Amino acid sequence: MVGDSKSLTSPHNKEVVIDTAAVPSQTMQRYIHESLRDVLRADVDITDVQNIHARWRISHCDDCMMMRLLIDGDSPSSMRRTSEHLAQESDLYCQIFRVERGLVEIRQQNRSVTLAENQFALLVTHTPYETRRAVGFADIHSVRIPLRLLSSRMNNPEDYALKPFAVRSGIEAITFEFMSTLVERMQKAPVAAWPVLTNQLADLLSLTLIGMKEDLPSGESVVRTVALDRIKNFIEAQLTQVDLNPGVIAAANGLSRRYLHRLFEETGQSVGDYIRGQRLASARRALESPLHAGSSVADIAYAHGFRSAAHFSKSYRDEFGEPPRVTRAALWHRLETDRKHRRPDSE
Repeated sequence: MVGDSKSLTSPHNKEVVIDTAAVPSQTMQRYIHESLRDVLRADVDITDVQNIHARWRISHCDDCMMMRLLIDGDSPSSMRRTSEHLAQESDLYCQIFRVERGLVEIRQQNRSVTLAENQFALLVTHTPYETRRAVGFADIHSVRIPLRLLSSRMNNPEDYALKPFAVRSGIEAITFEFMSTLVERMQKAPVAAWPVLTNQLADLLSLTLIGMKEDLPSGESVVRTVALDRIKNFIEAQLTQVDLNPGVIAAANGLSRRYLHRLFEETGQSVGDYIRGQRLASARRALESPLHAGSSVADIAYAHGFRSAAHFSKSYRDEFGEPPRVTRAALWHRLETDRKHRRPDSE
């Protein structure tokens, strides 16, 4: 469809076809944003709209979104998904990009990957990202699928993030043929078939990634370990802050709250449980330390982010099986014993 966008909507799906061929250049940027608004939360930037032609086809079905972008011209272009865009989504997603023609760079935090013809890559929407197309023609296929669908079929799909893989003649060729067909034909399938097709796509994508495991650098899970260690160090440095919570932690570490919770789920402990455990452990060390002998139990509770001494006492008893005053009494007993041992014989 030339110079216009077409939408087919129901409570479950939306299809949009956008063609900029007959759109005046002075209104093209606004036209693109308004056309994409209901199906793709993103900022699209084109350096020189007079020298570019683009055609999007987007199929949005249930929790999945499939897109094909044909774009040509002497002007570079980019698409940014900010933290504000991602905050409006109810789930974590894997975004898979396959470049059939052209050259595309994907950036996320301090990592990037450049995809050439017949390559693909995956990223997880836990932090903002940007895709940049070089000057010239590009044919880009993309699918967004809930991370949970892949995680239920394979271990840690995020380990494969921002790695360039070649589309070879094996299962990956079948996967991307199927993905391309869904972009063009999904809306013609019966609504009852969409969940089945989505699950088939998840099956194929997981098989494709598993097949790429030999191309994955060893120790890739170190990325998650380093992220978790950084977060834990941040928490331990902020234990005195009463308002320390997942939102504060995620924002300070450049992550979404959903991904923060996912990292801790893999440890078998929630973010809140970890914060509480670290606060209690630090408070116990203070109660046992002569350096804090002049601080009351209440002082130590407040200094470790507890809003009330009563809440601290209950949490402390639940964690250590004794009230904090008993721990503090043991310190006084130890100090008195040490004092007597140091007393000169003449006394």
